Amino acid sequence: MVEIDYLYLDLQTCDRCIGTDKVLEEVIAAVTPTLELAGYAVAYRKIEIATTQLAEQYRFLSSPTIRVNGRDICAAVQESGCACCGEISGTAVDCRVFEYKGESYEIPPKVMLAEAILRGVFAPAPSRDCDCYAMPENLKTFFKGKSDKSMADIKAAADSEWRNMTMGLFGKKKEENKETSCCGKDCNPPKMAQIESDKTVAGVKVLGSGCAKCNALEAATKEALTELGMDAAVDHVTEFAQIAAYGVMSTPALVIDGKVISYGKVLKKNEIIKILQKVRG
Repeated sequence: MVEIDYLYLDLQTCDRCIGTDKVLEEVIAAVTPTLELAGYAVAYRKIEIATTQLAEQYRFLSSPTIRVNGRDICAAVQESGCACCGEISGTAVDCRVFEYKGESYEIPPKVMLAEAILRGVFAPAPSRDCDCYAMPENLKTFFKGKSDKSMADIKAAADSEWRNMTMGLFGKKKEENKETSCCGKDCNPPKMAQIESDKTVAGVKVLGSGCAKCNALEAATKEALTELGMDAAVDHVTEFAQIAAYGVMSTPALVIDGKVISYGKVLKKNEIIKILQKVRG
């Protein structure tokens, strides 16, 4: 069995990861018949290193990384500044460059990958693995920046929605009864104070009227929590005042530990798993 692993940080924005992925797939398609003729089956895996936990699990050193039977095809890590990953994280980030015959490539040439795969099968180099692993500072910077930027974007979007809603509400004529809101619901000051207090309580909530999409998001969230071994309790909030307090203008919305994570769409289980891993570590 020949195991080829492709480990990367991003396949949506990063030109290096996207380009290397395309070239690697073409090379694997080309060399597979030769390997099968020699009696080897080929197993190819793509692994997104989305969290620090995954980086530690796979002893990840640089993006992108190609391994043949568990060994990096590159003898050493060479990197240069990557504007794409810098855009993702909002920080200065370096990504791998591939050295081949005295030249450096952000996207490796096909001949280099073909040689590396065949050499890894028929003439593997001695293992360079050791028992220790220390995550490079470059990756720590990327993951922290990505997390901070994601939370900042979510907060900015929520703040904007809240301002728009507030302007709409207070632009209306005030009612005579100061103890009720313009929506006619039970939004008196004590009630709103309690709602604001509840927002700080840790837990997972789905905000929505109870429609089919809201229920679908709740079900997917419970499945994600269960798969991660977390408490699967989900509070489905349907009361307008509580939803409005989060600044959410479109539902369903997902709230984790007091923070609005998503609104206006039904996330899939795998998307929620990634979010939970990022938010709760």
